[in-house]
Amino acid sequence: MAAAAPRPCAAQETADALVVRGEALAYDLDHPAALALLRRAVAMAPDNPRTHRAVANVLWLNLLFKRGAVTVDHYLGSFTKGNVNMRNPPADLDAEFKREVAREQ
Repeated sequence: MAAAAPRPCAAQETADALVVRGEALAYDLDHPAALALLRRAVAMAPDNPRTHRAVANVLWLNLLFKRGAVTVDHYLGSFTKGNVNMRNPPADLDAEFKREVAREQ
């Protein structure tokens, strides 16, 4: 059995590798860690549309959770009423999301 390839140190990671790791963290619901990696990817490759789309994707997921648009019931079944009062999104996340999706590709 072949040994797993060593994980590159942070200085050697590419923007694409950070996107892959960031997306995995997002789907594990670790949005703060995901956003930290993805923002680093944007800083490393500001002209790569993939990095901006990844940030926008995680911001959107985070906004859905913060506003109550996605609840545990969406994953486990209906434990509570489906009628959820939506809160306004946090202004800073809303503005960052809009900047990322409006960025010209």
